[in-house]
Amino acid sequence: MPAVTDGIPINEPNISLIKECSASSNTAPSNITYTVENTGDSDLFDVTVYGETLALTILGPIDLAMGEEETGEHTLLDMSQGTYTNTLVATVSTK
Repeated sequence: MPAVTDGIPINEPNISLIKECSASSNTAPSNITYTVENTGDSDLFDVTVYGETLALTILGPIDLAMGEEETGEHTLLDMSQGTYTNTLVATVSTK
């Protein structure tokens, strides 16, 4: 339920993004699982998760009701550099 200030409901949208990697060493292939969850108090629309390093859309666009989550996966085939940094960006609209 939204917070109320001076009798006016105030929505507090929030999103959680979790990234998990199956690799225990620098070997390929390595599966990366991405989970996005609506942890706020309003529905979210056009949720998109973009992997900047991969230059691809991991999830979306999707709509998430309060408490709903969605999972996506990507497989890294090249781990030859030994380390891998992946920056994620999540965009969303509350309409």
